[in-house]
Amino acid sequence: MQSRVTHFFVAVCFSIILAGCGGGSQHNGGQFQHDNAAKLFLDAMKIRGTDQAGAMELLNQSIDARPSHNAYFHRGWLYALQSQDDEAKADVAAGLALEPEEKDLKWLDAELKKPADQRKLDMPPVKVK
Repeated sequence: MQSRVTHFFVAVCFSIILAGCGGGSQHNGGQFQHDNAAKLFLDAMKIRGTDQAGAMELLNQSIDARPSHNAYFHRGWLYALQSQDDEAKADVAAGLALEPEEKDLKWLDAELKKPADQRKLDMPPVKVK
C-alpha cells in the first residue's frame, strides 16, 4: 500500500513540475514574442521614411510575432500610399478589431473611402490628449 502512495506522490510531483516548467516557458515565450514584435515595429518606424519595402517587411514580421493595432495601422498606411487599397482596408479592419476606437485607424478608414485623387495620406491627424 505504501508503495502505491509513494508512486502516486511521485507522479503528482512530477506532473506539477512539468506543468510549472511548461507554464513558465509559455509565459517567457509570450514575453519574447511581445518584445520581438515591439522591436520589429520600432525598427520599421525608424526606416519607414527612407525604406518603405524594408519597413513593410519588418511590419509583416511584427504582426506575425504579435498583432497590434499600431502595426496594422502603419502597414495599412504604407499599403494606401502604394495604392494597394484592398490590403490597406484589410489592415484597417484587423486593427479596428483589436482597438475599435483607435483614431488613426478611423482616419485611414475614412481616407480610403474617398476617391484616390482626393485622399490626404501624407500624415494622420495629430492626437490631442
